[in-house]
Amino acid sequence: MNRILASLLLFVLSLPVFAAPVPVTLTYPTKNTDGSTIPATGAGSIMSWRAEWGTCVAGAFGVKAGDSPVVAAPSLLVTLNLSPGTYCIRSYVKNTYGRESGPTNVAQVTVEAPTPEPGTITVPALVAGANVAPVFRINADGSRGTAVLGFVDVGATCGTTASPVVYKYRGRPYRRVDPAAVKWWATAPTTSAAVACG
Repeated sequence: MNRILASLLLFVLSLPVFAAPVPVTLTYPTKNTDGSTIPATGAGSIMSWRAEWGTCVAGAFGVKAGDSPVVAAPSLLVTLNLSPGTYCIRSYVKNTYGRESGPTNVAQVTVEAPTPEPGTITVPALVAGANVAPVFRINADGSRGTAVLGFVDVGATCGTTASPVVYKYRGRPYRRVDPAAVKWWATAPTTSAAVACG
């Protein structure tokens, strides 16, 4: 049982996960909390920063889900790859003394799930020039059934002794056909079929 659960977990973890790039730009602070100016270089200058993302609670940062450190101080941009959902993002800066700031303001972003493009459908190719008509089931009382099952060539044989008209529906004659002759679009019928005479 444990092997089965482990296999299922491995399968789920190996499924590809969609992630969208979310660019995050930081504006560096110019002052320390004591009011002193942060130097552009040297001791006390900004050494690195990190972006942190998590859940949102009423527009505020909720539970942390991950972070992305940016080691190069001059780099003000980081791209986060986030799966579909709504996130709150904030960041921290660190100086050369190893002191990290408090969090920045919170930015909220929503990553939309991808939408698939439409697929392609095809229908069976009919013989060029064939006279085709829809096929219906024949009810026990001889009336036309409601389920459209496919198409069949009617040609010149419609109304001959080989395929006599079996009933009329709204003034139009119908004839019985061999289910095997039908170009089925759905499940083959288990009862007789009828087709309108051309």
